[in-house]
Amino acid sequence: MNSLINRPPGALLILLGTLSFQASVHAALVDFALIPAAGALTAAPGSTVGWGYTLANNSRDQWFVPTALNSDLFLYGRPMSLFDFPVLSPGASVSLGFDPVQMTGLYRVTVAPDAPFSFVEQGTFTIAAEWWSRDPAQGGTLLGLAPETSAPWSVTIISDVPEPSYLLPVCLALPALYRVRRNIYRR
Repeated sequence: MNSLINRPPGALLILLGTLSFQASVHAALVDFALIPAAGALTAAPGSTVGWGYTLANNSRDQWFVPTALNSDLFLYGRPMSLFDFPVLSPGASVSLGFDPVQMTGLYRVTVAPDAPFSFVEQGTFTIAAEWWSRDPAQGGTLLGLAPETSAPWSVTIISDVPEPSYLLPVCLALPALYRVRRNIYRR
């Protein structure tokens, strides 16, 4: 460490630039996105919604092996991970939508029945992974940890009960519909 401190400031800047370039190269090796785009969902209290995902390994020679999926907390919901931890060969990608029947996708959440209207749950899904020389199941060698990759999510709580502003026009229209119906059947 002393040798770095005693070097001219230009050498330290070159070293830092090289390290940040290497980090950006590795970060670009994996693309992670949620389905729907931007990870934005709406849900009524008591309903179950979820996310699918796309994951792409842009490396030319390393296998991408996910090891963990983490999420920020849900205040008004019961979450469940559905992630299948796909091992991706160089240049491979996978896209898997949320299917509540087949229980596939990235994550699902059952919104609490007492979730407040218009509340927005939000957070981030983060995938931790490793780089391998080839498929780990086929005798590959661990090369190192991959940078974590993240995608933001949100769930906006919507009401499944009509808003009071809609009730007035409906109440005013019902007597008129009754009169029209009565007049039609009198003829």
